[in-house]
Amino acid sequence: MKRYFLPFFIAAAICSASASAEEKPEWRQRRFRDEDFLNAKVHERFVFALDGKFLKGGASLSERPVLVISCSDGKVEKNYFSLRGFESAEKTSDQFVKLEARVDGKKTTILSDGSGGASTFFFTRGDLKKLLNAQRAIIGAEYQRSQVVVQFDMPDPAPVFAGCGQDRVLKGKK
Repeated sequence: MKRYFLPFFIAAAICSASASAEEKPEWRQRRFRDEDFLNAKVHERFVFALDGKFLKGGASLSERPVLVISCSDGKVEKNYFSLRGFESAEKTSDQFVKLEARVDGKKTTILSDGSGGASTFFFTRGDLKKLLNAQRAIIGAEYQRSQVVVQFDMPDPAPVFAGCGQDRVLKGKK
């Protein structure tokens, strides 16, 4: 009877080793204290970053797409995708790009303005809330015949809500 358990334990060890070999996504977080000496106030600022992966496009394997969220005094200041592998396009600040997305398997769009340059796509806090409550987001961008598709496996949003939880859009109903 003991010999049946040995293969089971070996198989379990292999499965757990391969599961731990896959990276679990985590928020990288930085906290800053900004002092406003003229108004005698101290502002707490958080910057959260989440690495994704390129599914299509991307300049090199060393570059990774990043979802960045910056908050000050509990409110979102800016949120954007940095798709560093998408440098071939040149945008001006008055152009809008409709990013195609699949969030937890459901097709949707994310409206982005062109103010970030060719590889940075700012988007709304409503779309940010949708992404934070998701498990997986696949984002596609196309501009001037260049295309890139990225994937973000979304970790627990609790750290972001703790740093940005005073934002009325993020606080609202799901």
